[in-house]
Amino acid sequence: MRRDEAANARRENLSVAVVTATGSSTDSSTSSAAEQRSVWAQGVIGKRRKQRTVPVSVATVAALRAHWADRELDFDAAWAEGPLIAPVVINRTDASLAKHGDASEGTGAAVHQIHAPYAADALARLVREAIRRIAEALLREGALSHDAHVKLLATSAHAFRHTFGTQTVARGMPIDVAQRILGHASLQTTSIYVRAERQRMLDEAAKYYSEDAR
Repeated sequence: MRRDEAANARRENLSVAVVTATGSSTDSSTSSAAEQRSVWAQGVIGKRRKQRTVPVSVATVAALRAHWADRELDFDAAWAEGPLIAPVVINRTDASLAKHGDASEGTGAAVHQIHAPYAADALARLVREAIRRIAEALLREGALSHDAHVKLLATSAHAFRHTFGTQTVARGMPIDVAQRILGHASLQTTSIYVRAERQRMLDEAAKYYSEDAR
């Protein structure tokens, strides 16, 4: 999703879809077998007010459940609705209350907010802060080189879309399917990821052959 799509995504538009996958059967008496699988699907409204469906990973749903628990809400309740991602606590300042409204609980400097979503820019800042904390922790543990640390700090929320696009091509997803998931109006835009994967292949091949020539 784009960051504004993620900021405006709502729980009532997220559901489990059952799909049937047909593959080769291990039973010699049949040539194929249908296997039912389930996938989470999120309805979003993207650019030019176009609606589309975005598949959501199991790991993401698990993180959303934890986030809703932090907000003291039941993610799996039949009546569950509202923004998928929202501040757990907001400052009780005029600016914050004007942006998020006052449907809150608690008193003092901060209040628990229930149904006020993040603004797209605020969500992007939150992602950057989370990346910074993760990068600092990995650097302290020696699990990250200095160069990798610098690259990670430069990562934005939008970069996750690019990562997804590149990985879908690398794993063989049809490009028109990736186009629909990403919400690109033109297949040419999605083709950027094909070119990126091709370039990565050539880079790795160049490394391989350079080692072979020594």
